[in-house]
Amino acid sequence: MKGKLDLLIQLQEIDLHLGQAGSQKANHPLQLEVARGPLTAAEKELETARAAMEAASKTKRDKERDLQAQESNIEKLKSRQTDIKTNKEYQALLHELESAKQVKGRLEEELLQLMEELDTEGGKVKKEEEAVKRLEAEFKKKEAELAGEASRLNQELEKLESERAEVANLLDENLLRNYTRLKSTRKDIAVVPVIGETCGGCHMNIPPQLVAEVKLEAEIHNCSYCQRILYARQPAESKSSPSPSATVN
Repeated sequence: MKGKLDLLIQLQEIDLHLGQAGSQKANHPLQLEVARGPLTAAEKELETARAAMEAASKTKRDKERDLQAQESNIEKLKSRQTDIKTNKEYQALLHELESAKQVKGRLEEELLQLMEELDTEGGKVKKEEEAVKRLEAEFKKKEAELAGEASRLNQELEKLESERAEVANLLDENLLRNYTRLKSTRKDIAVVPVIGETCGGCHMNIPPQLVAEVKLEAEIHNCSYCQRILYARQPAESKSSPSPSATVN
């Protein structure tokens, strides 16, 4: 049974590695979405700044047309001066001309304000364009990093799947089926060590007789409480090998 326990321990280590690599790969879309967040926000800011600038530009064009029309109106009023016959008509024309000049002055003032606003909006657009350009570069760098990591993980997963198949083929069907069932119901930890006189999975006390039998390794034994497969020694693991959590229940 010692050989079978070794195989089960090895299989569990491979499965834990598979789970870790699979989780990392599955997390890539979220990481990519998070990485794109600042760029998306900056693009919206740029869109808003451009819309504000375009609105100011349109208002400026409208004011320029109004000013041009007002200047044309003033010229027409001035040309009527030669046709004036009475002082009353002349005074009325002067009043109309003064009103037109006031409108022109107001339009010119509004145009100056609009030009200042356009300068401000133009500065905002330039600033947001620079931010988008910088964030695009950062996002592309992160995207490339994740693509590289995905490639590495795919290779690792392929290698682990191959190793798993080799180990699984060395186990008899009933034992592999039992391991698979326990793995699915016990948080991926199906094989645990006996620690003192407690189960390394559920941490419940194990009868001394069962502890002694586990140490003999003459056959496969399960915990009386959580049904996990027990072994009486720590497996030889590399530093990078995942290990069952101390808080597994």
